[in-house]
Amino acid sequence: MIGAVVGVGAILAAATFAFTQLRSNAADGGAASPQAVGEQLLKAIENEDALGAVDLLLPGERETFRQPLVDLFSELGRLGVVEDKVNLNQVNGFDLTVDNPSVSVADTNVDDISNVTVNGRIQTVTDGKKVPIGDLLIKEAFNGERPNLDSDETSDLDLKFASVKKDGRWYVSLLYTAAESVRGNRDIPKNGVTPVGAKDPIAAVDNLFQSISDLRLEDAIANLNPNEAEALQRYAPLFLDDAQRSVDKAGLVWSISDTEYTVSGEGDTRYVAIAALTFKAQVDGQDSAIDVTIKDNCVTASFGDTKIHSCVGDLLDPTSFSGLLDQAGFTDDGSITTLIKDAQSSFSDLSIKGITVKKVGSGWYASPIAAYFDMLIAELRALDRAELETLIADVRAVISSFVDQFTGSFDTTGDGSYWGECLYGDDPQGCIQAGVADGTFAADEIQAAYLYPQCGLFDYYNGEDLYNDSAADFHAKIVAGADCITTAAQADGIDLSYASQEFLRPECYLEVNPYNYSDESVTDAQRTASYDCVYS
Repeated sequence: MIGAVVGVGAILAAATFAFTQLRSNAADGGAASPQAVGEQLLKAIENEDALGAVDLLLPGERETFRQPLVDLFSELGRLGVVEDKVNLNQVNGFDLTVDNPSVSVADTNVDDISNVTVNGRIQTVTDGKKVPIGDLLIKEAFNGERPNLDSDETSDLDLKFASVKKDGRWYVSLLYTAAESVRGNRDIPKNGVTPVGAKDPIAAVDNLFQSISDLRLEDAIANLNPNEAEALQRYAPLFLDDAQRSVDKAGLVWSISDTEYTVSGEGDTRYVAIAALTFKAQVDGQDSAIDVTIKDNCVTASFGDTKIHSCVGDLLDPTSFSGLLDQAGFTDDGSITTLIKDAQSSFSDLSIKGITVKKVGSGWYASPIAAYFDMLIAELRALDRAELETLIADVRAVISSFVDQFTGSFDTTGDGSYWGECLYGDDPQGCIQAGVADGTFAADEIQAAYLYPQCGLFDYYNGEDLYNDSAADFHAKIVAGADCITTAAQADGIDLSYASQEFLRPECYLEVNPYNYSDESVTDAQRTASYDCVYS
C-alpha cells in the first residue's frame, strides 16, 4: 500500500516536470487516431516516459494543469516531501513491462469522441532506493528510515479513457473521461454550451456573479474557462434543463450586488480581488435570511439572531471551539489551542490574490481549477520546513488527545482504564486477566477470545488474519473454539451476547466474516441475514 502511494506520487512528479518541457501550442502532441493514442500511451507506460504520456493530453487540459503542477511539486520539493530531481524520460525507481498488450476503440454517437481501452498484463518492479521520496516524508511518515519499497508485482492492466479530436488530432482527456463515466447510455450532445468570454477580467467575474445571482445555470457554465470546463460545457445539455427546473422550484431568492474589485497580475492571467460585495439569500416560506457584506477588508454576516463581524488580520480565538468540543464530549488539553496559534503564525504571511481569471482567445473567463491551485500553492509558499514540522507535531498531539479521550469513554469503572489498551502492552493476556481480577475491567465487555486465551483464539483475534479471512475461514476458526469459550463463559456467568455473539451462534457466520469489511463478495443481503440470525 505504501509503495503504491509513493509510486503514484513519483510518477505524478515526473509528469509534472515533463510539463515544463512542452510548449502550449495547441497543435503539439496527440495522435492520428484513437487507436494510435492508445498505442502511444501503452508505449509511454512501458518506457516509463512521462513526456510521452503528457504529450498525448488534450491541449486545453495540458494548459490548465501545466504551470500549477510545476509550482506544486516545486513547493513539495522545497519542503522535502518529494525529491527535486526526476528523470523525465524514465521515472526513477520503477520498471514497467506490459505483456499481451491490446488496444480497443469504442465509437460514440459523435465523431470527435471515442472511448479507448488498453489491456494487458503489467509487471511493476520497484527499486525502493530510487523512488524519489523526500526526507521530510521519510522523517515524519517512516520514523526517519527510508522504507523498503522493493517489490515485483504482476496484475491486469485495464485502462479506460476518452479520446477527443481537436484540430485534426486525437488526444487523451482526463475531464472528458470523467464525463463519460457518468453519461450512461445517453447520447453525447453534438453541441454544448457555447463559452462566452468577457471584455476584461472584472467583467468576467461580474458576469459570473450576475448569472449566479439570477440563478441562470447555463450562463454560469458559459462564463467558465473553456480550457477547464470544455467537457462540462459539452455535456451540460444532458442535465441543464432538469437542474434549472430544480433550482427554479427550490424557492431560493438571492442576489449579489454592490460589487467593487481590484485587479492584479499580468499577461493572460489576472487576479480579481473582491473589495466590496453584498450577498442576500432567503428561501420562500422561511423567516430567516442570510445577509453578508464585504467592505474595507471586513466581513459582516447575519442569519437570524446570529451575527458575525471579522476583519483581515483578526486572530481566531481558540476558546471559540470550546462549546463544540464540550457538546462532543471532548476537552482541549492545550493541544488544540497550540495548533490554532501555530497555524495562525505559520500562515500570517499567506498572500491571497483573488479570483483567478484567464484569457482564452479574445475573451476573459473565470477559472475555478486555476483558483484552487493558486490557493493551494499560496498556502504551501507561506510555510517553511520548520513551520510544517511544527504543524505536523501539533496535529499528532490533537489526534492523540482525541484518541485518549475517546478510548477512555469506553471505561465503565470511571478510573480511565480500557481493556483494549492491554493489547498494546508487553503482556496483553496477563494485563486483561489482572484487570478482570481486580475489577478494573467488566468481563462482559471483553471479547471472549481475549478473555479466555486457553481456547486458542487470542492470537487470531489479535492479528491481521481476522480482518482478511473469508467467511469460510473465519467460521472454521470460531467453531474450533466455540465450545471451549461457551463452557468457560457459562461457568463464570458471562453473557456472550454483549461482545461475543459469534460464539453463541457460529452457524450465523457461514457466509459472513463480520470483521472483514473489504470482502466485496459478501452482499448486503447476506450481512443482514447474518445479523437477523444472531438476534433472532
